[in-house]
Amino acid sequence: MAKRPQGRNRGESRAIGDSSNAVKPDPDSCRIKTELALRRFDVVSKLVVYEGTLYWSRAQLFLVANAALVGFTFRETPSDLTGVTYTRLAILLVTSLAGNLLCFWWHRALKSGHGWNNWWIEILKKLESEAFPKEIHLYRSRPDVKSTPSARKIASGCAWLFSYLWLLLVVYLAVCLYLKKVGLHLI
Repeated sequence: MAKRPQGRNRGESRAIGDSSNAVKPDPDSCRIKTELALRRFDVVSKLVVYEGTLYWSRAQLFLVANAALVGFTFRETPSDLTGVTYTRLAILLVTSLAGNLLCFWWHRALKSGHGWNNWWIEILKKLESEAFPKEIHLYRSRPDVKSTPSARKIASGCAWLFSYLWLLLVVYLAVCLYLKKVGLHLI
């Protein structure tokens, strides 16, 4: 096995005619290092796009499921207890509780999506300094958008809106069941 001359590392060369002991980086080594950093950045940025797509697909799934369930439940929810059976009220109450459970899963899916998205963005911030010149800031310093609501806050707000709606419906139907049991009417 051939030994490498001391004082020289792979990717470094001495300038011709330079009598000093200073070692200068090899331009090919710098180019390869930058290309590798760009490839890494590209792979992770594709993962960020994938996570974003997955995040919004999940959010849309829960939004549509909740909207359909709310539509069914509100259409069947009585405004007067005359002629309403216990079975109908119990089914609506169970449906409302299922809506609450659906919202619980929705909140968990949003939280999980936030976590993964933040994870990949933090990795992009680290890779960005190696892949791009110092003056290019894609993720390291983002513009200040505190005055506008973020898409994440809007998604979370929709989930909370449905959560409160289901909670109110559970309370309303529980009151309806109680009033029906004691023989009173809503109006």
